[in-house]
Formats: sequence, C-alpha cells, structure tokens
Amino acid sequence: MWMQGISVDIAHQLFFYEAYDYSTVSTYVMDMITGQNIQEWPDLQFVSNQVSYSPYGKLVAFFLHQLTGTRMIVYDLENRRTVYWAYKRAWNEYGAAFSPDGKFLAHYFYKPEDQQPDFFYIMEIAKPTNSTRYQFTQIPDQWPSMISWSPVGSLLAIGFTEGIVRLFDTRDGTMIHEWQANNIQITGLAFSPDGKYLASASRDGTIRIWGVWP
Repeated sequence: MWMQGISVDIAHQLFFYEAYDYSTVSTYVMDMITGQNIQEWPDLQFVSNQVSYSPYGKLVAFFLHQLTGTRMIVYDLENRRTVYWAYKRAWNEYGAAFSPDGKFLAHYFYKPEDQQPDFFYIMEIAKPTNSTRYQFTQIPDQWPSMISWSPVGSLLAIGFTEGIVRLFDTRDGTMIHEWQANNIQITGLAFSPDGKYLASASRDGTIRIWGVWP
C-alpha cells in the first residue's frame, strides 16, 4: 500500500490523503494533532486533484470516483462532518468552484463516451436540492478538466482537455467567450483578485494570462 496527499488545511489541522492498495483507493481525513483518521471513504477508483475551498475556509468540495459513477462531497471543516454528497451513476465529475460569497457551488458532469450536451450546475449550499442546471454544447473529443469562479462577480471559467477555455455567466448560463488557450489539457485556472484577469495553466507547463474584463 502507498499513500498520496491531496490537501492540507492548516487552519483546522486536517490532512486529506489517499491510500492505495493493488485494486482500490480509500480517501481519509486525518486530525494532524492526534494522527487519527476522523473520516474514511473506501473502495474508490481514484480521487480528483481539484479540491475547492469556500472563500472563508469553512467548507471544502472534492470528488470520489468509482467504476460505476462519481460522488461529490462537501465537507464542513469546522464541524468535521460531511454536509452534502451527491452521486451520479456512469457520469464523471472533476471540478467545483465556490461563489465569492461562499453561498453557491458551481460544478459539472459529463459523459465522455456520449456526444451529448454537457451541463454545469449552480448549487445553493444552504439548500443543496436547489440546483440550477445549465446546458452547453459539447466540444468534440474534449471534456472539462478545470473550473474557477471569479472572486468579484458572476463569471465562471471552465477549461478543457485539449486547451480550450470557456467563460460563462452564472446568472443565466450564457457562454460569453471561448478561446484556444493551448493545444493540451488545461490543468489550472485562477482569476486575479479584481476579476480582470484569468491565468490558465496547461499540462506542458505553460501559464498564460488573459484579460477578461468587459
């Protein structure tokens, strides 16, 4: 068996990590003071690398993948408990991003084997069943790989596996702009604090800065 770290939350003294054996993966939350595991999600296939924290650091969202589908977990760091989880059979999900006020969570699902429209969702944290689904046209031979919400407004950026980046308005799901940021997978997206610029990172190590203000 071997282990891999996912994320460290210094403020709450918690360590998220994966433990692998020959066939399955388990994800754990460890108390860094006592060294004891306080949460376990067993029998997984793999875990998403994108772990998203709410603006005030109270919540974290991440994804647990099994052969049959994907679970999205929203975990309360202060109270050390799962506050929400959702399961989608035969769907993949790799990214989520909190709104600037921490009240909403954007996330997406896709079926890579289908040439059907993809969707992203805006979920109200206080009422998780209140989700708005927005459909967008699938890009042939590409699927979402990264997501980021502007810290000052309604812009949502989604990066894809062949280098395309799309900007959406979370208020109505409208796609505002699309561009070819690279020719290889987008591995990171981050807005500047004023929301005027977007940095995109790609698998080849390239980082580019884009102006996204109106």
